[in-house]
Amino acid sequence: MTPTNSCVFCQAVVPASSMEMTGHGWRRNSCTQQSELAALQNKGNMAEHLTQDELANIASSAQKEVVSGALLTFAGAAATIASLAIGFRGKIVIACAAAFLGGICLLFRGVSDKREAQSAQSQFPSARTMQS
Repeated sequence: MTPTNSCVFCQAVVPASSMEMTGHGWRRNSCTQQSELAALQNKGNMAEHLTQDELANIASSAQKEVVSGALLTFAGAAATIASLAIGFRGKIVIACAAAFLGGICLLFRGVSDKREAQSAQSQFPSARTMQS
C-alpha cells in the first residue's frame, strides 16, 4: 500500500511520492508548481514560508515603516517649503525634497508589506511548523 499524505495548502490526499516537505507540512507537487509560477509573476505568498509569529512581526515592522514614512514625508515637505520661503536654493532644497520623496517611498512600502502580511495571515490562519 502506497503511503498518502494530505496537502497543507489544498487538503488533497495524494501519494507521498508526489509531495514535498515544507515548513508547514506536506505539499503536492502541483501546489509547488503554482507557488513557483506565482513567485515568477511577483505574486508570491509569504504565508507559504513563514509562521504566524513571523507574519505578525512583519506586520508590526511594516506599521513602524508607515509611521516613519509619514513623519519623514511631513518633515521633508515642511523643510522644502521653509527653505524655499527663506530663499534657499540648490542643494538644500534638493536634500529636503529628497527626504520628502524618501518618506513617500517608505510610507508606501510599509503599507504594501503590512497588507501582504495581513493577507497571508488570513489565508493560512492555521499555518504551523512541523515538529521534529
